[in-house]
Amino acid sequence: MSQATHRVLPEQHRAVLLRAVLLLCLVALPLGAAMVLGPGAGVALLGVTALVVVGAALLIRMGPQPALLALLVAGYLGGYAKLRYGSMLGYIIPEELCLLLVGYALFGRAGKGLPLPRNLLTSAVLALSVFCFLQLANPEAPLLRSLAGLRSWVLYMWLMFAGYELLQTRRQLRQVLYLMLFLSIATAIYGLWQWKLGPAAIQGQSEVLNDYAGGMRYEDGSGNRVFRAFSTFALPSMFGTNMMVGLLLALVLITSPGEPTWVKLLSIAGSPLMLGGLLTSGSRGSLVILVLATCLLLWLRRL
Repeated sequence: MSQATHRVLPEQHRAVLLRAVLLLCLVALPLGAAMVLGPGAGVALLGVTALVVVGAALLIRMGPQPALLALLVAGYLGGYAKLRYGSMLGYIIPEELCLLLVGYALFGRAGKGLPLPRNLLTSAVLALSVFCFLQLANPEAPLLRSLAGLRSWVLYMWLMFAGYELLQTRRQLRQVLYLMLFLSIATAIYGLWQWKLGPAAIQGQSEVLNDYAGGMRYEDGSGNRVFRAFSTFALPSMFGTNMMVGLLLALVLITSPGEPTWVKLLSIAGSPLMLGGLLTSGSRGSLVILVLATCLLLWLRRL
């Protein structure tokens, strides 16, 4: 990967991007909330999004890396805000940061023709995006649910372009990987504590978490119902998936010759914790993917 300094987005493109984000946050989101939840929710969301826009403006003036790191933190911790407080910040902050990064990446390629990298991945993503838009025409699916699904699929899928465009140096990449490792270990520790206490760890905190206390279980081989930990995520399956990603990341860092000793030691110490988190989530699919991906990685590394 190139060691060159990341190029600065031209000032005129930065101004256009800021206006686009401002328009989206101050008009589209509050208006949508008012239509769905009532005028009071729209007014409240207007104030919240105004604060987020200020933060977005500060982040873009500092460059894309802080926004990317903030998005990682929001992704790992946002589920707790949704469940514990019912806060819209759990939705607003990650999505506005996503829009900021995707817009930054696209505007950064302005003047080069198609503002997307020309490769097979781009073609696949564009084809899948078109398919997702076509699904809006399904008369049997509620429009609101279809729009929510479209947002999740298209917006987060296009984050691949942001990573492709914005991570230009080894230092930037390592910052992302080290933060992911730290967040994976931290959420694993909390998940293990949550699983040890069982439903008592979340009861009485909110109505949603009270429902979770009774419903987040699976049956073991003996027919006993076992509590599934979900840590700071919205679902146990999400927790398990992130633990799987954290374990694979730790394996990559351990087997990479250029990584500092402290990173390797942290990866080794954190791996049992993340494996414990994966097991307590009860996510069998993530466990299967972990085994297959580990075998593939070790084969590629020729260990």
